[in-house]
Amino acid sequence: MVSLFTIAVSLTPFHPVSHFYRSRFNYRSTHHLTTNGFYEFLNWFDERAWYPLGRIVGGTPCMLPIVAPSAQLRRRGLRTLDAVIVYSTRQMVYPGLMVTAGLIHYMLNLLHLTVHIRDVCVFLAPVFSGLTAISTYLLTRELWNQGAGLLAACFIAIVPGYISRSVAGSFDNEGIAIFALQFTYYLWVFSSHKGGQLQKSIAIGIVNKMQPKPPHKAL
Repeated sequence: MVSLFTIAVSLTPFHPVSHFYRSRFNYRSTHHLTTNGFYEFLNWFDERAWYPLGRIVGGTPCMLPIVAPSAQLRRRGLRTLDAVIVYSTRQMVYPGLMVTAGLIHYMLNLLHLTVHIRDVCVFLAPVFSGLTAISTYLLTRELWNQGAGLLAACFIAIVPGYISRSVAGSFDNEGIAIFALQFTYYLWVFSSHKGGQLQKSIAIGIVNKMQPKPPHKAL
């Protein structure tokens, strides 16, 4: 509860909004996903991204503009301007954040709880921050004892680095990634202590799957 209410203070009094540019893009992507379906999201051409060029969003790299010097461009046979915008594929668009918010919105509607997808996106990070505190408690309790677990949960609920990445309105990958990592590590340690061989293999496979891929080489 401390973690939830600490990072929900950034909301304006009467209108929950996303406060960051990337959060606004993630919200538009989630809105398109919930409105038109997952297949249409994978084939979505966003004409509002990198206007007027546009961009294919689903399943494609995020085209990050960088400015290259003229000497580097001449070596590559490109236009010899003082500076020209070229594109880098360092960052990929992973749909896990959009799918998570879409599934929560779908489940709430199944329960006849009418909630706008914007509200789900705005409050997703604070809710998952509370779950992060719980998963941290479970992980530390499994590694040490119950007292250490309570202290670890209190510390992660008020740590500034995590608060800055999971405030209400910050709809980005870090909002749910920390919980996913902590809970996966807890399942791995729990299966190593008390699980059988099958549980250990599944946990190790999940951990290996979550390892980040090396970034693509920029131009």
